[in-house]
Amino acid sequence: MHVKKLLIRSIRGRRRLTMAALAICMGMAGAVTGVAAPAQAVPGLVDVTVGSANDSVSPKTVTVNCPAGTRLYGIPAELQGGLGNVTLDDVTPNAALTSATVTAYENGAYASTWRLLGRAICGSPTANLQRVFVNSVSDSVSPKTVTATCPAGTRLYGIGGQLTGAVGNVFFDDMRPNAGLTSATMTAYENGAYASNWQLTSYAICANPAATMTR
Repeated sequence: MHVKKLLIRSIRGRRRLTMAALAICMGMAGAVTGVAAPAQAVPGLVDVTVGSANDSVSPKTVTVNCPAGTRLYGIPAELQGGLGNVTLDDVTPNAALTSATVTAYENGAYASTWRLLGRAICGSPTANLQRVFVNSVSDSVSPKTVTATCPAGTRLYGIGGQLTGAVGNVFFDDMRPNAGLTSATMTAYENGAYASNWQLTSYAICANPAATMTR
């Protein structure tokens, strides 16, 4: 098995974004935003990547589709360039867990080029595979924290997050599984003063547990 880590960083001023720097066990070379069971619990793993144009247009959005017959377990994402002037806004699994959408915004004017990469870790469906999400209130309070909890008897396989109304003025701070792999907690902060309302969503990809799941 390969043990990989995904570290997504966005830096502006003193703020540093570390999104799901998590060790995970998978039967393939790849990285996942979140956690996953060993390969025997998720057979047929496939890693699909879609990249945006490399330019100074903001925002950028990419959607990654799982191959037919497979479902989504993890959502890696990467910013190439940006140098702290670009932040992730959405790392969102769709309701059917067949695709993932990743969006990024510049934080203020930024003339240089940058690129967004979205990836999907897909595999054969596991029993009771489902997406769970929780929304924060929509207001201008910062920070915001929300936790999405897996239904009883299921465990956490992957994590996602979404900012609504932030348009580059809010940064993810935490995207964190709990020790028991039963919930996913998201925290986000405004980058300086931002008067408009915004909302934070935490997504958990849950399914029946594998015997050797670890965080």
